[in-house]
Amino acid sequence: RALVGSAQGSQSLITTDSPSLKQFTAYAKLVGRQWSQNDTNIDCPPSFDYCPLVGEPKFFVNGSVYDQPWGRPQNDGPALVALVLLEFAAVVLDGLGVTGMAWLEEQGILGVIKKALDFVRFYWMEPSIGPWENRYSLHFYVTAVQRRALAVGAALAARAEMANSSLQASAKDYAYAAKKSTLLVEKFWTPEDRIVRARIGALYDYFPPRCASSQENATNREGPCSVDMQVVFGSLYAMARAEDQLTFPSVMPPSDPRLLATAAVIVESMAPHYAINGIDDKKGLPGVLIGRFPGDNFQGYTQDGSASSPNSPEPPVGPLWGNPWYLTTNLLAELCYQAATAAAKGALEVTDLSREFLRVAPGWGYPVQNRSDPAVLGACVGSNMLGCAEALIAAGDGVLERAKHHAEPGMHMPEEIEGHFGHPFPPGTGVSAANLTWSYASVLDALAARTLAADAVKRGPEAGTN
Repeated sequence: RALVGSAQGSQSLITTDSPSLKQFTAYAKLVGRQWSQNDTNIDCPPSFDYCPLVGEPKFFVNGSVYDQPWGRPQNDGPALVALVLLEFAAVVLDGLGVTGMAWLEEQGILGVIKKALDFVRFYWMEPSIGPWENRYSLHFYVTAVQRRALAVGAALAARAEMANSSLQASAKDYAYAAKKSTLLVEKFWTPEDRIVRARIGALYDYFPPRCASSQENATNREGPCSVDMQVVFGSLYAMARAEDQLTFPSVMPPSDPRLLATAAVIVESMAPHYAINGIDDKKGLPGVLIGRFPGDNFQGYTQDGSASSPNSPEPPVGPLWGNPWYLTTNLLAELCYQAATAAAKGALEVTDLSREFLRVAPGWGYPVQNRSDPAVLGACVGSNMLGCAEALIAAGDGVLERAKHHAEPGMHMPEEIEGHFGHPFPPGTGVSAANLTWSYASVLDALAARTLAADAVKRGPEAGTN
C-alpha cells in the first residue's frame, strides 16, 4: 500500500525508466509465472481434493511451488495481488488512457489481474487459512480484502479506457460478487458480544480459543471470543478510495463504532499482561504494545514451550506466552490516525460502542501517570472533534514511539518484541523473524495515514467534503 500510495499522482511512475514501473511490472510477471506452473501439492483443505495454485501461499526463491506441508490455501493472497496491480493499473490509465490499457495488456498485467479476480469471484465464500497461517475458517480479514479487490476490479474494468480489454466483460460479475460479499463481511459483527469476530464458520475447535480472557488463562473460554487484531488490519486494508465511496463504500471502516469497540477489547485483552508494557510505563514512554490475539501460543522461537526453550515457564500457554508484534502495534497507530481523520472531517461518531476506545486511546499520547487526567480521558467524548483529532494523532505518535524504542540499532525491526520475564531473552528484545517486511511496511502505512490526518486537521470541517 505504501509503495502504491507514494506513486499515485506521480507522472514519473509511467516513464520507461521509472524504478516503480519496473518493480510493478517485474512483480506482475513473477506472479504470472508462478501461477502458470503445475501444483502437485495434496496438503489441501478438507473441502477440496486439490490445491488451487492461485491460493498457494509459498514459493521457493527460484519461483517453483513450495512442496511441503503448509497452511493452504491462503485466499487473501490473490485479493492482495489484485489490489496492488489494480492501483498500479489505475495510475497508468490516468496518465496514458487507452494507450496505457494497451500497454497493460501487452505486459500481461491485465491477465494477472483477471486471473486473481476470477479466483476471488469464485472462492470468496470458501473458508481458507487466515493471516496467521494456522486456522482454517472464514476470516474477517480475508473476506474484507476479497470484497475490496472485487469492488476495485469492477470499477477499473468499467472505465472507458478499458473498452475492448480482457477485463471489461467481467465488470458486472465483479460488481455482483462485491455486493454479495458485503453481506458476508457484515456477518462478522456479533451484537451480543459487541465485537467484530475474526472468524465464523470454523470447522475445528481450536486451542487456545482466543477469548478476551485467554491471555490470563489459556483454558478460559469466557467471551467474547475470536478476539484478534486481524479485524483491525482487515478494516484498514479494505478501506474504499474516495472515488469508490458512492458505488462501493467501506464496510466497517476504521472509524466505525463497531470496529472501535472491537479495538478496545483487543487492546485490553493483551496489553496489561505483557511485562514489557509495565517496564515501558515506568520509563515514562507513551503508547502501548500489543500482539496478535489473547492466548497466543507462539513465542517467536518456540511453540507451546517446546524443548528448544527449556527455560520457558509452565503452563505452555497463558499470561507468559505470546508477544507484542511490531506489525500489530504499528497497525494500532494507523487505526488512531484513521480515526483522527474521521474526527477532523466530522465523521467520527461517539456512541455507546465507540466510547471506550475514544476514552482510552488519547491516553496513549502520554506517559501512564498522565492518562487519568480528565482532560485526556474526555478529549474525544465531547463536541470538540478537531481537538479529538489532534489527541488521536498524538496517540498514534505515542504508540509508534514505544515500538520505535525497541527497534534494534539502525531501526531494524524483527517480527516480535519479547514481552515477558523467564524466557531465553529479556523483555524488550527483538525475537522471531529478523527484519520482517511487514514490520517495515506497517510503519510506512501508519506514517502515510498520519500525513492524511494532519492535513485533515489543518483543513478543518471542509476536509469532510473531500
